[in-house]
Amino acid sequence: DNAEVIIYDTLTSREAKKRGAEILIRGLRNGTDYQYEETIAEINDEYSGLDTCYFRAGNLGYLSSSMVMEIYKAGEDVKKLVPKPVADLLETEK
Repeated sequence: DNAEVIIYDTLTSREAKKRGAEILIRGLRNGTDYQYEETIAEINDEYSGLDTCYFRAGNLGYLSSSMVMEIYKAGEDVKKLVPKPVADLLETEK
């Protein structure tokens, strides 16, 4: 109830500031993501003053959407790899 999806065509930090945000929340799957996200966080801090908070992906951190789609296109069941709404949507695609 306290989240909304928005579409914007500017920098994330600029949009976040416009909406009154003080912190950007980003997800991490692995160490490679961390290095990439740290660079973005430094730039966001420098230009917007926004702090960044990271959340680990947890036990499915090894997955990427491209991996899931490859498994799906090969005809395998991906229900245990994606949230129920995504699995339901993929079921309607068959």
